[in-house]
Amino acid sequence: LAFMQPHSSGETSRAQLLRAASSSMALGVASLGLALPAHASLDGVPDVGDLYTGRKRYAPKIVEGYNALRAAGAVEDEWLSKTLPKMAKAMDKWGALQRREMVPDKISRKLRKDATAFESAAKTKDFDATMKAFQTYMDDLPDNGPGGPGKINMSDPLAPPA
Repeated sequence: LAFMQPHSSGETSRAQLLRAASSSMALGVASLGLALPAHASLDGVPDVGDLYTGRKRYAPKIVEGYNALRAAGAVEDEWLSKTLPKMAKAMDKWGALQRREMVPDKISRKLRKDATAFESAAKTKDFDATMKAFQTYMDDLPDNGPGGPGKINMSDPLAPPA
């Protein structure tokens, strides 16, 4: 820390100390040949960890949105404005995670198309068409894939289906 320049008052700022400490730590780790842990990524071909992370992020939003829609028995304005955007995005992202390759494939494109069809049906406020579009999406989810089952357990969204 001797290489840091003090402020005019002769004191070293907290920001300077933090920068110096993090730089020193990164150099030390690199010199030992160690790598800092990477953040989880949903890029590439999904594996078990990616599907687990995706299931935690997206499945509860899908199940909660569906349950709210079913309980109401109609596509209501409040559901359209508050729940649908989150649910449709979660359906799209979960569908994209079902790919078998690094780029979107037949399965993931179909699921993303189903998610868009669900959102479009919901915006028409036709309850039966919306429920049918949701069921199509659920039916198209794969039983198995590189990272495990794509199906969603509607009673426990964090658990794979039995």
